[in-house]
Amino acid sequence: MLFSAPALFLMVADARFKITQPVRSAVAAVLFPMQWVAMRPVLAARYVGDYFGGLHNARTTEEDARRKLILQALRANQVDQLTLENSQLRKLLELRQRLTTPSTAAEVLYDAADPYTRKVIIDKGMAQGIEPGSPVIDESGVLGG
Repeated sequence: MLFSAPALFLMVADARFKITQPVRSAVAAVLFPMQWVAMRPVLAARYVGDYFGGLHNARTTEEDARRKLILQALRANQVDQLTLENSQLRKLLELRQRLTTPSTAAEVLYDAADPYTRKVIIDKGMAQGIEPGSPVIDESGVLGG
């Protein structure tokens, strides 16, 4: 009680009459250089953290950009392949209009690995009415029989 009563009196007097304002200003002016020096490590740590955070963001952005570039390159390659396939199909359609004999369209599955002859394996056979030795024609002309 002995210390509480004067402390309460000083708080009320300071709140109403601003008695300690000059003392506070003088103490703040004296302590400012010490506060400034004490805050330097905190600010330096904050700047270092911001630097590394920005570096991490830059790396993730670069990785995302590289992924997008790879996807775009794949799409461009697909467009080139589809354009080539489209032109080949158009040539085949023109060939089909010129042929008067019955024909069957077939897809080349793969080339046979024979170094002395050139063979292609197609997806049609005897079950579809293709006989051995039948001529095979592409947009460039006769491939074989």
